[in-house]
Amino acid sequence: MNRDMLECRRRLDKIPGLPNVKMSTAGEYFRRLHDTVEHTEEYVHTWDGELYLEYHRGTYTSQAYNKRMNRRMELFYRRAEWLTVMDALLAGDIGLAKQEKLTKGWKHILTDQFHDIIPGSSIHEVYEDSRKDYAYIEEIAREVEQEAYAHVLEHKENDYTVINASGWTQDQMVEVPEDRDGIFRDQDGNKLVSQKGEGVAYVEVKDVPAMGMKVISFENLPDTEQDVSAFSVKDREIETPYYQISLNQYGQITKLYDKTYSRDVIPEGERANVLQVFEDKPLDFDAWDIDIFYQEKMREITNLTAFDITETGPLCMKVHMEWDFMSYSHIRQDMVLYSDNRRIDFRTEVDLHEQHQLLKAAFPVDIRSTYGTYDVQYGNVRRPNHWNTSWDQAKFETVAHRWADLSERNYGVSILNDCKYGHDIKDHVLRISLLRAGTHPDHLQDQGIHTFTYALLPHKGDFIEGGVVQEAFALNEPMQVAEGRTTLPYDSFVSFDNAQVELDAVKKSEDGRYIVIRFHEFAGSRQDVTVKPGFGYRAWAECDLRERPVTEFTQEPIRMDLHAYEIKTILVEI
Repeated sequence: MNRDMLECRRRLDKIPGLPNVKMSTAGEYFRRLHDTVEHTEEYVHTWDGELYLEYHRGTYTSQAYNKRMNRRMELFYRRAEWLTVMDALLAGDIGLAKQEKLTKGWKHILTDQFHDIIPGSSIHEVYEDSRKDYAYIEEIAREVEQEAYAHVLEHKENDYTVINASGWTQDQMVEVPEDRDGIFRDQDGNKLVSQKGEGVAYVEVKDVPAMGMKVISFENLPDTEQDVSAFSVKDREIETPYYQISLNQYGQITKLYDKTYSRDVIPEGERANVLQVFEDKPLDFDAWDIDIFYQEKMREITNLTAFDITETGPLCMKVHMEWDFMSYSHIRQDMVLYSDNRRIDFRTEVDLHEQHQLLKAAFPVDIRSTYGTYDVQYGNVRRPNHWNTSWDQAKFETVAHRWADLSERNYGVSILNDCKYGHDIKDHVLRISLLRAGTHPDHLQDQGIHTFTYALLPHKGDFIEGGVVQEAFALNEPMQVAEGRTTLPYDSFVSFDNAQVELDAVKKSEDGRYIVIRFHEFAGSRQDVTVKPGFGYRAWAECDLRERPVTEFTQEPIRMDLHAYEIKTILVEI
């Protein structure tokens, strides 16, 4: 608030007929509001649901590099906090955890979440500075991570440790930095399924414990068993263990048949992974707004210049495609299919040199529903996928974090992403906004190379039964592989007995005395959960988000009741 605003307030206070305006604090305002509502005898209007802003929908997509780095750094710091806590416990002193160093980086992350930085509505010089800032932020987390690895891993040639930073036990194909011919074995000596890639080896690793690690070993021996591809290809017809897929001459999916559940994912006669470019010229606020009439000028990207099967084997297949579009822009994309995962990834690189254009990917799906479900912070929200009313129509572009879903009772389809936020679901068509290039206030907005991944996930049931949250986490934070063998005395650092609880943070408390464990319920229903630390502890207490205890410390097992979407934080005394 500046002097002019203060002067306006002073004058407004003296004009007859206008509401009386007073200076106050937020805390005082809400205390008075609660008091007024509690003691009034009048009807109090309430609102249940999202307060959707019918404005500035372009901010979900503008300045793609910042949005990508914001997502990456949030997850990187989450992982680094956990690793440094493990490192400190191994040394016998929680005070050694480098939380203070990470807090310096967190402050820079939060600075770059300021408007107009994270919405993408700042001038060009701001984004020159934020690129340098993100490099500094990443360097801090990398130093903390590497220091932790130096202590929790011991070097042993040909040993690798697979690191699962999620709160669920995971099966996943990991990329190991190994380009020699040979085989991989697990801790019990069992041979693992592997596939040679471009400079890496793909290895299937199962049952990696929640917030834990698992060791695999490489043997530089010839593999006597011939690798059999899990995929078959004839022209542009592809069969995987899960799907039958047909591609047309433009690289678009014309058929996606789910063999497991015996149903066509794409309606007959329609096409999926259709890359669409729209003229994007809002009436005002170039970087801020997407106006509804953008849909009137759409062109499909159909100039396919390359199509090739670049990798195939027992674990995955990569279909490489390239397109030119408009005057100077180019798209490179690998469609990645898996033998043991229902996800279909679209790893994409765009060299963008257009302005006032909006790039989307469209997936029509054979699903009948009146609403879509969108991932938001600490939960999800339902929004109509029809335009029955003006309020419904106003939600023609909406925000989601890691996924958006359209489901019937027994089957659904989700679109996942690793750094995008703009989405629209209309009737049966899922679309994700990939890039937009305005000219004000940054005349070079989003010009150049961008990398990102979006994915399609057909699944059983709704998003909960289909494991969409877990798959979206795996896409955003795939299991890491580090050279060496873990020295930790436990398998899982923290785990839960309820799969509908997501682990948000494991860190040293701000006062340096405790381990903080934060988690939330994401299914939208009441849950019972038991928290199972893999390390020894003296006592625990529930606390608020500011890490102030709200219960007495106890030595009882950590069992809690969670309401729908409730966030819980506990302090663990070592």
